[in-house]
Amino acid sequence: MLNKGLLKWVLVGGFVSGILGAKAQDIKSLEQACERGDAKSCMELGNMYAEGKGIKQDYAKAISFYKKACALANTGGNQCKMFVKKDRKRVLSHKNHGQKSMALQRKQKHSTVSTIKEEQPSTTVLSAGLSQEGITIEKNINIKELYEKACNMGNSMACYKLGDMHYYGKDVKQDYEEALEYYQKACRMGNSLACYKLGDMHYYGLVKNRDLLAMSEFLYQRACTLGNSMACHKLGEISYYINQDLQKALENYQKACNFGDPNGCYKLATIQGEVISRENRYIKAIEFYQRACNLGNTNACIDLANIYLEGKGNQRNIPRAMDLLQKACSMDNPMACASLGNLYIEAKGDQRNYSKAVELLRKACDGGNAFACGRLGLMYVNGNGVMRDYSKAVVLLEKDCNMGNALACADLGNIYSLGLVEK
Repeated sequence: MLNKGLLKWVLVGGFVSGILGAKAQDIKSLEQACERGDAKSCMELGNMYAEGKGIKQDYAKAISFYKKACALANTGGNQCKMFVKKDRKRVLSHKNHGQKSMALQRKQKHSTVSTIKEEQPSTTVLSAGLSQEGITIEKNINIKELYEKACNMGNSMACYKLGDMHYYGKDVKQDYEEALEYYQKACRMGNSLACYKLGDMHYYGLVKNRDLLAMSEFLYQRACTLGNSMACHKLGEISYYINQDLQKALENYQKACNFGDPNGCYKLATIQGEVISRENRYIKAIEFYQRACNLGNTNACIDLANIYLEGKGNQRNIPRAMDLLQKACSMDNPMACASLGNLYIEAKGDQRNYSKAVELLRKACDGGNAFACGRLGLMYVNGNGVMRDYSKAVVLLEKDCNMGNALACADLGNIYSLGLVEK
């Protein structure tokens, strides 16, 4: 039986404290404190790496810090060490802003670990490790009570998680008024996620207020000031689409981009032409498209590739465009795969590569890109990069035709009229 005191320390004293938008110096301070023997700092670092909060997600590092935290804990140290081997990784799936983790499938024969009904990824990592080692922990742990205790002691993340429980109806009855109360408490403590969620509740009319938009802007602004990139982006959307204040929108998108929001960078790039002279707009747009692309926005990679392909702003660079499309394709953007495949078909001389084109078009077609299906169908018709196969061509061209491509429909008609396949 895992020591009850240690488990409560891990659940409350450690993981619910979560660090939001941590800066490099904050991480360094925690690492130094952990090295000096501060168990709580080690646990917080574990949480940060497990959840990807302000730092790149890394389960191996997370478990490494959990191991150190457990070793430094006053009780249960030996038992705690058992579940934190570095090769113990679990892939966690998050849903919406509630960060709901999928239920862990326990198939070990002798495992008696009970499911901890909680959204927080750190808890899932903890219970997963215990399960792997066959360690029994106390059943029927009341997570809500633990959160309430921590919230009453001034832990903003615990208050925020209580808000989430009531907002989503997770293990409690869904109650927006209760959620509002906990979010307000967390927001007053400086929790940016809570302020952002409060902004959403007002923006979408889930609370009673005479001026929902003004209140939502106020709350988004508070969250943005606290470093929440989503809130800054939302302020940009309100400024751009509702208030039609382009300059203010750019300021907010810039903040979101600076906080690492790929969509904020992407939006900055797309509206550059409205405030910058036509001669210089692509220079600035390229900067933000590149930042957004580097942060994982595949549409930004594609748009930047198009600038290089079309030579906008005297920036023609085909190899660079292909690299960007490959990057987006590697992130499973079907349009990028289709565009890159088409470039390999249209390339001149040694650059033409039908085999590579087939590979890319097949991936794009499987991803739902109808154009790629049609293009691949024509390759089966002509035997380019594949063995000629009219039956496969028909199946692929039909997908493109059914999505409204007249040329694909015409190609199908030609195949049937020539008797290349039976109807």
